[in-house]
Amino acid sequence: MLYYRNVIVHYGGYAANGSLNRIPGAFLAGKDGSDKLVRGRVQAYDLTNKALREWWLSAAGKVCADPAIDGLFLDGVVKILEPIYLSNEIARRKKAAELAGYETMMKDARQMLGPDKLMVANLLRARFPDSGLSHLKAFDGSYIEGLRARWERCPKGLCGQRMAAFQVAARQGYLIAFTCGLGKNLQDADENPQAKPEMDRPTDPDDRFNYLLAMFLICAEKHSLF
Repeated sequence: MLYYRNVIVHYGGYAANGSLNRIPGAFLAGKDGSDKLVRGRVQAYDLTNKALREWWLSAAGKVCADPAIDGLFLDGVVKILEPIYLSNEIARRKKAAELAGYETMMKDARQMLGPDKLMVANLLRARFPDSGLSHLKAFDGSYIEGLRARWERCPKGLCGQRMAAFQVAARQGYLIAFTCGLGKNLQDADENPQAKPEMDRPTDPDDRFNYLLAMFLICAEKHSLF
């Protein structure tokens, strides 16, 4: 049972959000002054702001103190690690500082949670030279989403690269959480509803399930979850 927190995207619905208005400069602002930087409609945390990081950590710590919660699921990590993301809106120097703030926050999160709580990040991606394996050291594992649909549209070679990264991480003992949508439940980034269907995409639910399960089993190790 993991507590979902995005490391950069600000979502509503959290009780902890009520205290954010007491933190000046909690959100990134673009060159045009707008703070709706994520998809043009959602705010993004300014991780260079120590008070913001302390707020984020405090909120996470309070929930994870419950023995029923096994740790954190950290989303949005790829947005931080991707150098191009938001670099035009906030300038590359600010983006580099944002990365430094994120790295500090993750170290502090690990220290706060201790060794008995999990930190699982939405991390492994073929877009990185090493598929993100070097960044995985800060965590206990990685979530993998949209694996099949993304692979079908990947440039040649990247599909195998991401599969290899899954295997390497799993064999090193990292938890790998593989997810996919089935039937009409394809809203989890596994499928793009606007995309044209590929010729080899299984349309029968059983075929699709077997296809995805086969991918998973090729890479799976002791702590791999489907």
